[in-house]
Amino acid sequence: MPIDQSVSNSRVSSDKDYWFEMAAKNNADAMKNRKGRTALIAASRYGSTEVVKWLCSINNTNINESDNEGQSALHFAVMGGSDFMQIVESLLSKGANTDKRNKHSWTPLMMAAYDGQLGLCKVLMTYGADPTSTNQQGKTVLDLAQESGNPDVIELIESAVSKIMEMPETAIEMSSAATSLNELNRNSNVPGSLLAQRSLRRKLTRHDQPPTLTKLPKSQTYPERKRQDMKDAITPHPSIKPVDSINETTFAGSCWRFFSLMVTFWAPSFILSSFGMKDPQVRQAWREKMASCFIILLVSALLAFLSFGFSQLVCVPYPKISTSQFQGMTATIIRGNVYEMNSLIQGHHGASKSALQGFVGNDANLPFSVSSLCPAALPSNVSCANTFCHSTAMLAKATPMGKLTYRWEDVLGKTGFLVFDGKVYNLNLYLQRDKGFLGADVNNALQKVAGKDASREIMENPILSNVIGCLDQLYFVGMIDVLEPGCVASRLVIIISTVILFIIVVTKFISAVVFNWFISNSLGKISRTKIPKSNVVMLVTCYSEGTESLKTTFDSLVATDYDNRKKLLFVIADGNVMGSGNAKSTPELCKDLMEYEPWSTDPVPQAYCSIAEGPKQINMAKVYAGWYEHAGNRVPMIFVEKCGGPSEANGPKAGNRGKRDSQILLMQFFSTVTFNERMTPLDYELFWKIQKLTGLYAIDYDIVAMVDADTLVKRDSIKRMVFSMERDPKVMGLCGETKIANKRTNWVTKIQVYEYYISHHLGKSFESIFGGVTCLPGCFCMYRFKVRNKDGTIVPILANPDIVQSYSENKIETLHKKNLLLLGEDRYLTTLMLRAFPKRKLIFVPNAVCKTVVPDEFKVLLSQRRRWINSTIHNLMELVFVRELCGIFCCSMQFVVVLELIGTVVLPISFLLLIFLIFYTIVQRSVENALSLLFFVATIFSQAFLVIFTKRKLSYVGWMFVFIAGMVIWNFVLPLYAFWHFDDVSWGATRKIHGPDTGHGDGTHDESFQNKITKKYWIDYEQERIQKESANKEILTTSTHPSQFQMRYNLSNHGYNINHPQPLSQSFNPRRESVSNRRSSMDRLINTPSNQRKPNKY
Repeated sequence: MPIDQSVSNSRVSSDKDYWFEMAAKNNADAMKNRKGRTALIAASRYGSTEVVKWLCSINNTNINESDNEGQSALHFAVMGGSDFMQIVESLLSKGANTDKRNKHSWTPLMMAAYDGQLGLCKVLMTYGADPTSTNQQGKTVLDLAQESGNPDVIELIESAVSKIMEMPETAIEMSSAATSLNELNRNSNVPGSLLAQRSLRRKLTRHDQPPTLTKLPKSQTYPERKRQDMKDAITPHPSIKPVDSINETTFAGSCWRFFSLMVTFWAPSFILSSFGMKDPQVRQAWREKMASCFIILLVSALLAFLSFGFSQLVCVPYPKISTSQFQGMTATIIRGNVYEMNSLIQGHHGASKSALQGFVGNDANLPFSVSSLCPAALPSNVSCANTFCHSTAMLAKATPMGKLTYRWEDVLGKTGFLVFDGKVYNLNLYLQRDKGFLGADVNNALQKVAGKDASREIMENPILSNVIGCLDQLYFVGMIDVLEPGCVASRLVIIISTVILFIIVVTKFISAVVFNWFISNSLGKISRTKIPKSNVVMLVTCYSEGTESLKTTFDSLVATDYDNRKKLLFVIADGNVMGSGNAKSTPELCKDLMEYEPWSTDPVPQAYCSIAEGPKQINMAKVYAGWYEHAGNRVPMIFVEKCGGPSEANGPKAGNRGKRDSQILLMQFFSTVTFNERMTPLDYELFWKIQKLTGLYAIDYDIVAMVDADTLVKRDSIKRMVFSMERDPKVMGLCGETKIANKRTNWVTKIQVYEYYISHHLGKSFESIFGGVTCLPGCFCMYRFKVRNKDGTIVPILANPDIVQSYSENKIETLHKKNLLLLGEDRYLTTLMLRAFPKRKLIFVPNAVCKTVVPDEFKVLLSQRRRWINSTIHNLMELVFVRELCGIFCCSMQFVVVLELIGTVVLPISFLLLIFLIFYTIVQRSVENALSLLFFVATIFSQAFLVIFTKRKLSYVGWMFVFIAGMVIWNFVLPLYAFWHFDDVSWGATRKIHGPDTGHGDGTHDESFQNKITKKYWIDYEQERIQKESANKEILTTSTHPSQFQMRYNLSNHGYNINHPQPLSQSFNPRRESVSNRRSSMDRLINTPSNQRKPNKY
């Protein structure tokens, strides 16, 4: 029987003989499961007290044995909380190491302190646990106790640490303090190891103050945070780096900072300050912008060089004169070069001049030959002595007109010619004029290879290879007309690059056609027999929209044909902001559109941790619960108004923290619920109001649809998107097609129509084939909170703490991070999903359609595209290093990402090269350039065939010509403007508000403010609520918000054992592998099947 199963069932009586026999034959610790857990570890994990006691009684049991993660039995027992106290005491009494560290350097005392377990902390310290130890991240036990929020635990640890700090320095004082130390040990306040205390005391005294209190990444608090028991491992992916890994303090960050300084060495800081850049961060952002532009300039120069300069550099063709051109010229041939006779005879007089003139139209090698290279003497009648010998120095004074070239057909099969290494030799001169003076063997060998390319035969024949130098001097008359090696290389580069681009274009075209013909319809197909089961949160983030925009979005979402009982309209107003032209603020407009529940008319502002700087990290929000009605549909609505703290309540944009903060508010809430973590007051407010309003618990919602407040959603879109999710559990996110609602307003909107269309039906269709859409637009997309596997296990996706942590990063010190997090948060969220889950899918569902309003002013379009282009570049840089994306090398998504990144940064130079190519082709009438231009035109107009083949919408062919007319804007003006404004991380004119826009507080991060927010577990909030109700004698009877008695009664009816709690499944609670009573009550509550609960009537 497997170890875990035997121990978890606590079958001591039936399995005792088996264990005893195995322990007798072998070491009990050698029997481990695949995770390295022994029977003792498994028993401690599942709370099997009797098994633990019995195993501890066996002599060969190693109490301190650890599993693959470094977890000992004591670690697991402490994780179980106070219910596992007997197991903890049993292990400690048998000598369990209280300071044993796991993989992340966490001791059992750290876990107990972090959990706020006062009793466990006392027991552990009684047995010598060290309260001054630190973990991998430099957190002390006191730091973790402060995070727990339990004042008794904090007081206990502080007392122990202070007594250690007061311990004596010298050995004499140490010996005199032994008695008091033993007494302190008995009082459970200090650890027992005096040497450990002394060394740690010295370590603490080196610091003037304790380490800064910062929140640990959730993946590093307990090894169980890695959720190993889930079938789909969600261990933080290597691509997701910790918060502090990408900044100026890293090696890469330091190199980038140094590079930016080198590029801008000509602009010292005092000069930049004189131009208004007083802030060092502003100057550094400017330097990084210049460095980025410098890199783009280099890449553009490289592209221009490869397009035109490379061929000019390596392909320098020599002047060629054909045999037909040579006839009729007053010139002669000397070793393959053609010389004009007048230039050659300069300096010659008399007979010498007459002798040279006799070679006009013929070969003149003989007068300029070096006869010593020939193995035999020339016949006396043809020696240069009879024709006035001339030195090669005299030949160097003359300038050749070019090389005489022969075509292959001029020499092949002709016995009078021989070709060697591209050179043409006249054998007639040798055999007839010079009588074959080199001998019969040479003559016979030459006649055998005459009339063809004899390069190989000559190299292999020693007779011919010995006389080739002589033939060069006397009978070399020209070259075969072929391309030079440099020209061949240049053409090869052009051909290869053209073929690669052609393959990519054709592949994208074919993939888009295949996707639209064969895949798209099945993705969003609505089943007539199956009913979607998923409960959906419809998130709408608001900022400065007007009543019409808000009502349009709310109406369209409520009117969708998805079951109203499975929809929750979740609206977040990002601060007390009044849009330009509005009579009321955005929160007031939203509240006017909803119908309140009587118990939710005047909510109290609740605190939560926001993305901001300084004190603004503590934000306040009100939660309104009610209903939204439209066209006979009545849908529950949760409205969150971010109102800010007391210090900013009456100020401009109170509570405003940005769209990303609104998304994180929802993501953090569902992550907290999924993992049963400590809740902020706002989390608890959301939890019980959602449950009371809908009859469903937050854990019942698996999917979130994110929609902007100016978007009109088609009636069947939500259902199509949900069906796509349910058909394929690997799909973690998707988007629909976004169309333009105001496409005919003016020329600014008209040039955007085709760009929107082709970006979806060519770009996203192609990426969807790979399952890696690189941008799910925030105006209309859908994500999974978690995946429910068939075996009941749960895999968190958007609720994954690592995703939430990375997306909520607030320490933004580099320009790269600013472009990622402040400009294109929607694309960055997509990037995080691809990095964390490269084997899952992000797809495009074209049948799910929405309409949005696009900018109708050029300055607004300029501001929007500046954000989008810069965000695209920086996000693609992140994806380039994700090797796990689908495909291999040139057929991989990673390769496509690289090309897309390069294609984005070279847009301006590409447009200029296109203009030059058109002009050069017209002027030079170059066939090669004409072919390149034809390829470009074919690439553009092939998109028209895509429109015709896939959607059969001829109107978009007309929109394509409008897009081409605006190509100078898309490919030159917008990218240049974006590149030059790399350091501008504002939203510009995209969203207009009434009054000045001062931003929303993104900046320096200090988590000491966030730690001021009290966080408690759900059961703690419930106990406080019940105590208040009991004190006021106000006992609620509604079934949607049960009292403690009602909750226990309902759970018992659903088959849960209240008195002896057990984890529901190891996969559901990934934070822990054994759960205390305090935690497990909520686990059982939120796992009550939703169909067994009595929801409110809609």
